[in-house]
Amino acid sequence: NIKYNGINLSFMITFVASEIIKQEGHIVGSTWLYEELYRMENGYEAHILFAGEGMPELIIRCNDIIIEEK
Repeated sequence: NIKYNGINLSFMITFVASEIIKQEGHIVGSTWLYEELYRMENGYEAHILFAGEGMPELIIRCNDIIIEEK
């Protein structure tokens, strides 16, 4: 959920044909803090940092990314 101009927005992000490259710590229930997105030859690589104990990090490679408002 994101709060924008007093409105709560909720998004679903789908990483298509994805592979987890690195996952440090538990991310379920964590808050997404920051991301970096890199264009790769066959898609994207997303580096995501979460709030929580140890500041968990997730790196995913995928063919495409779909973002939908819920």
